[in-house]
Amino acid sequence: MLDHDRITPQAPSSRIGGHALLVFEGCEPDSIGSHDSLLPVMHEVAERLRATIVGDAWHDFEPTGTTCVVLLAESHIAAHSWPETGVLVIDLLSCGSVIDTEGAADVVKRHTLAKSWHSGAEAVRNAV
Repeated sequence: MLDHDRITPQAPSSRIGGHALLVFEGCEPDSIGSHDSLLPVMHEVAERLRATIVGDAWHDFEPTGTTCVVLLAESHIAAHSWPETGVLVIDLLSCGSVIDTEGAADVVKRHTLAKSWHSGAEAVRNAV
């Protein structure tokens, strides 16, 4: 069942997905320093978007920072963090739906205490 407040279904013949790149600045370094702190946030974003989580992968950097991917039945959420500068970049790709960037950003801001965020890019992916 689709929650129309979160995603908007489109005709499968014309629309193949939504794509958004969210950039957060001024994040609390400990909140983005490892997969242990970031994966729960990403899972909450997936829940907020009503997406189906099918797996996770990550790599933590030394001394700090991480790259995490939450695999979704609908596509993925990827995050790359730079705790030394307080920057977190999240890539959201969802097949066949519009992405609720404001809802996703609300979750991330609450957990990371980001001072600001912007959408680096948003796109509708259409079939060729």
